[in-house]
Formats: sequence, C-alpha cells, structure tokens
Amino acid sequence: MTAPTSVAPSPAGPAGPADGPRAQARRRVGALAVGLPIVAVIAALGTATGAVIPFAGDDRFDPRDHWHPPVDGVELLNPLVRVRSQLETEPVQNLLTIRMTSDTGTVPDRIRIAALGEFDGASWRDDGRFLRIDRTLPAADPPPGTSTVEQALVRAEVTVGDLTGVLLPSVGQPTFLDYDLAPAPAGGRDRPEGIGFQPASGALAILSNVQKGDHYRFEATFPAPTEDELGEAGPATGPAAAPYLGLPPGLPPALLEIAGKVTGDARTPYDKLVALETFLRDDTQFPYDLSAAPGHSYGVLSRMLTGAEPADHRSYAEQRAAAFAVLARAEGFATRISVGYLLFESSRAGADTFTITTRQAHAWPEVLLDGIGWVAFEPTDVTQLTRTLPPPAGPLTPTGGAEQGKLAEPERVQPIIVPRLDDSPDTARDGGSGGNAALRWPFVVLYVVLAVLIGLPALVVLEKRRRRGRRHRGGPVAQVDGAWREARDRLAEHGVSRSKALTQREIVTIVAGAGPLSAAAGPLAELAAMTDHAMYAPAASNGLDPARAWLLVDQVRAGLRAAEGFGGRARARLDPRPLLPAPRLTPGAAPAAGVSPSAMRATAQAVSAARASAAPRAPAA
Repeated sequence: MTAPTSVAPSPAGPAGPADGPRAQARRRVGALAVGLPIVAVIAALGTATGAVIPFAGDDRFDPRDHWHPPVDGVELLNPLVRVRSQLETEPVQNLLTIRMTSDTGTVPDRIRIAALGEFDGASWRDDGRFLRIDRTLPAADPPPGTSTVEQALVRAEVTVGDLTGVLLPSVGQPTFLDYDLAPAPAGGRDRPEGIGFQPASGALAILSNVQKGDHYRFEATFPAPTEDELGEAGPATGPAAAPYLGLPPGLPPALLEIAGKVTGDARTPYDKLVALETFLRDDTQFPYDLSAAPGHSYGVLSRMLTGAEPADHRSYAEQRAAAFAVLARAEGFATRISVGYLLFESSRAGADTFTITTRQAHAWPEVLLDGIGWVAFEPTDVTQLTRTLPPPAGPLTPTGGAEQGKLAEPERVQPIIVPRLDDSPDTARDGGSGGNAALRWPFVVLYVVLAVLIGLPALVVLEKRRRRGRRHRGGPVAQVDGAWREARDRLAEHGVSRSKALTQREIVTIVAGAGPLSAAAGPLAELAAMTDHAMYAPAASNGLDPARAWLLVDQVRAGLRAAEGFGGRARARLDPRPLLPAPRLTPGAAPAAGVSPSAMRATAQAVSAARASAAPRAPAA
C-alpha cells in the first residue's frame, strides 16, 4: 500500500532545520548588511551636506556660529544723554586704548558705541533688539543695500581702562569679535556672561559690565567712497531704509520750512546734506555751549532753530546731531544718530594706537546713501567740545524735552526676538565659518531627497545580489535550500506572501492559481519537491543536483517576468519586500484564498510527480 503523500512545511517555516542557530546568525548578518550601508550613506550625506553646501572659503560650517538666541535684557542709560556728562567729568578718565589697522591704510576718525534710529518726537533711541552671539556676527536683515564702493576691512584690538557700562566701542559693521576678561584676583571671572549684538546698527554689548583690563579683538567693514562717489549718491530706499525714514506727528512747520530753505539751492542729494551740515555748524548762528539746555525733542530743536532770544540758539553735539537727523528726514533721507568717541590726532599713543578719554565723547548724525551705506556727517565744530559760555542774563526756561538738571533715568531694553539660525553666514575668523552668500537650504533638501531616491534603490539591488551569491555556497543541501529561498524572494516581489507558516504545497498552489503567475508553477513545484528531499532525506543528499535547483530558479524567474511588462519587472527589481521580516499568517486565514479546488488538486499531483522524479535512485544490486 502506498503511503499518502504529504508536503512538509516550507524550509523557511518555523519547523524547518533552516531555522537553526546558523540560519539565525545568517539572518542577523543579512540585516546588518542592509542596515550598515544605509547608515553609511546617511552619514556620508550629512558630511557632504555640511562640508559642501553651506561652504565659504576654507572655513567649515558650524551651526553654533549661526544660532543667535535673544538676550534676557540689556540695562543701560540712553548713550545720547550721557555725552554731556562724560565731557564734564573731572578729572579726565582714560576709557580705553585701541589699536587699529586697515587693508586700505586708512582708519576711521571715530568709534561708535550705539546707533539710534528710532525717534518718537521726544527722544532718540535704538530698537533694543540684541542677539546673543559667540564670535561670528550675523548680517543685518534686511542688509543696508548692495554696496558699489570700496569696503575697507578694519582689525582692532581694545584694552579697557575706566570705561563703564555694557556697550563696546567698535566701527562700521562688525563681523567678528573675540572677548577676553581681565583676570579676577579671586578667580571665577574667566568668561563673559555673553555678548549681545544688534545686526541693524552694529552695536555690541557685553552682558556683564566691562572691567578694567578686559581685552577684545574685532573686525569690521566700513565704506570708503571717493568724493565723486559721494557727490553722485542718492538717498537709500527699500526695506533697509524704511525704519529710518519719516518723522512722528508733531513736527513744527517751522522746521520743515527751514529744511526746505537751507537745501533749496542744492543741485544733488549730497549737496543738500552738506548744506544742512554747514548751516548747523555755523557758530555765529548756533553758538556751541556745553552748558546749554539738554534734550533733543521737537520743542528743544524748535527753540534752538527759531528761538527769539540769542541764548535759545546755544547748543552742543546732542542738539546739533538731532537737528540734522530731523531736517534730513524732512527732506527724504534715512538718518540715525551715532554716539561714541572721536580719535583725535593728539590722542595717538603710537602709529596705529589711540588713547580714548572722556573728553572725546561725541554724537553725530549718519545718513544711509544708496550704493554706499551709512555715511557720517559733522554739524559740530569738534575742536571745542568742552567749551561753555557764560550763563544768559535771565533765567532759562526749558521748552520741551528734558528739563535742565534732570538726570536721565536708566532704561531697560528688553528685546523680544524669536531665536533663529541666521541665514547669512558672515565672514568668520579663528575657527568661525561663514561667507557672504545665504545658506541655500532648499538645495540642501533637494540634495538629500535625490540622494535618498538614488541611494536606497541601489542598496536594495546590491543586497539582493549579495544574498543570491551567498546562497550558492555550501554543500548540495545548503545550495538547494538557498535556491528555494531565492525563489521565495522572487515570488515576494510579485505579491506572494513570505509567511513562514505556508507549506510548500500552499505556496505552489497560490502561484498556480494566481493567473499571470501560473507559468512559474511547474518549475516551482519541481523545486519544492527537490527541496523537500534535501531537507528531510539528508541520507540521500549525494544524489542532489544543485545546478538543476538553480536552473529551476531561473525558470521561475522567467515565468514571473513573462507575466509583467517592463515597468513591472523594474518594480520587482527594486521591491524591498524580500529584505523585510517575513509576515505572520493571520490565524484562520486561508493561505490560498481565491484558488479553485481543481487548481489545488492539479498542483498537488504536480508536486507528487515532481518529487518522484527528483528522488535519488538507489544503486542497482
């Protein structure tokens, strides 16, 4: 009596010997072989992105140099109202020593601690928006326009003396800063609490008061136009100039009339500015007097320019700079007031070194000119900054602005800024990074997407090839088992489940009843029978033919390809499902749903016949 034919579970199933320790180790190695190349590609991608895309000069991109969170607050006195008190300080104090060099051989004649661009009719101030920085300083956003003139690069070293407060003197538009604190006798002061920077004005501030002996280095650029370039320049417009244009309500009509009258005969915009500068610098009309009433409101300026009494016209740098800024704005120019210190020739302490004292405190107006940038004007005779005149005969009644003798109250600037990664890496020095081009993040994203779209499919193809090569190794049993696993992978590319719970008969049945895939059922049935004998009749393994098993795999592939067009074959080649963990068969689910009983019977007969023909024959007696 012939024993009933049964089909053992697939060698890929849970009961097959292929699930021994060696097989499990092979699967772990295979998973690493897929995962490690993916990790390597991602790591190489990140390295290439950071080293190539945001790249400038010889410096590498460091995100830490471009992360600028807001500071908690900078408490300071309005620097404009402190000019007079510094000039009156006795004895004179040595504030700092600065050594400057320039790539053009010319250095500025003044250094700035603040640039005030907001005017409310009573007081000039800055916007108070400081960003915390390290060494690399972000550019202004929006930038002050495209410069068409030579930009000088200044390198400076500053040693702090009796300077107080938090504002740090600099020039032009700083691009780099390195600050070293003075050694503390008891230790504990080796690093500043932080550095604040205003990209729009170029102002620098230390978040803890400066102390004698502190030392810092900075680099900055400033425009160096020729006289012809100045004469041809016009007023700046656009987003960069907008915050510095216009005047608040309450402008006295007399000031508007004076602005038009003074500039009426000027032929060019620059001539208008020179006319205003000359008008305000006339000491016969506006005598310089450091003891004049303080303030710079509309009322103070109106009294200075239109007052009935001779003493009303007395003024010093604070009022003259403010008058110029207001009158120039009335003529359509973007203006601001800068506060800082003048570099007198008499203050030289060497070829490139200057000593700054309280007697050099000053305020001056600046105008934003198209194609040039911020240009300083001087409506004050700087040779007599400390001059005072005898008091007028009668009592002086303040008109608007600050009252005489009233001390300026500290104002706390609390910037409200969203921390951001700046999108314009400026030129960095000594370990920083940068450039003048904006970071092209859309290109970075495109680069990553393209690399993923190209790299991952390539990894899938290479891993399939690696597995096929590995399955050709070993003895006859291992090679036949490898051929069956290879066939299962090719079937998975066409939607046949890789569940380990499916038996060989169920797999062949599914393929036979799958319509277009049925062409692969014949060679697949023979391969299933050969695999069954290889795995469960090892004593007869000497008669196995691995070459025949792999020929059957090729026939299975040919049958599957015949069912697909070019697009289907390409999708199958890139399909990652053979590399994924085998799914579990849902309990109670039919493994060959949709396959007719007649197809299942025909397939079973084909499997039995294939096994009979594939079984090794015993040698004749």
